Amino acid sequence: MGTTSQNLIGGLKNNTTHNMAAYKTTISQLFRICMEVMTFARAMNTMVYEMELLAMNGVVHAAKVKDGQGKPLLALGDILSDLPSKITPEVRELESWCAQVAKNTAKCADLGRHHYQQICCLVATICQHAEESQLANCEDLARLNLTRPADITTLMKSSLFDTVPALTRDNMNFLANRCQINSAEITQLLKHSAQCLGKGKLSAENIKSIGTTARYLALYICIEEIGRASCRERV
Repeated sequence: MGTTSQNLIGGLKNNTTHNMAAYKTTISQLFRICMEVMTFARAMNTMVYEMELLAMNGVVHAAKVKDGQGKPLLALGDILSDLPSKITPEVRELESWCAQVAKNTAKCADLGRHHYQQICCLVATICQHAEESQLANCEDLARLNLTRPADITTLMKSSLFDTVPALTRDNMNFLANRCQINSAEITQLLKHSAQCLGKGKLSAENIKSIGTTARYLALYICIEEIGRASCRERV
């Protein structure tokens, strides 16, 4: 194999390897983030249960305060006790969306491995059968991004296939078609993941809003308790 063909196959493989490495890094980061959020959501389920118990205990405690002095605490406790029922569905939604994204990214990683193997096979076959005179006029092909269906199409329409045997050409077309299918599936999975992340973000914002309300209620209850304690000391 001459220098020109070596440069071509080297360029195509280097570009593909670089793009696939960046893709795998991004996919791995996304998967890790999803798992972290799922772990947090599961921890939130325990926190919600504890918050529910605390709210119920607070209501019971406030109801025992004599002379109607516990009414403010009772009102605040009632509001606080409603929050777990609001936050639980949001936590489950967040966990569900992140689980779907994690599932998608795992499939994307698998498709990416197949895509890389098939692309490398396709490039090697091209350079094995193409003539040196053809490769000399195809330096621009080395800059193709073979993770994109459009660039795969550009490669397959090049003059490199003019002298390739029919059976070999059919096999190469099959490989190219599989690569395009893989790329299209990855794109659809990532689009679906983007939608899931958008819905997960909404759930996270709702959880944050409910958590802020709970903090304010806890602060008001603390202030009310301090006020009642001060009154008892003066008496």
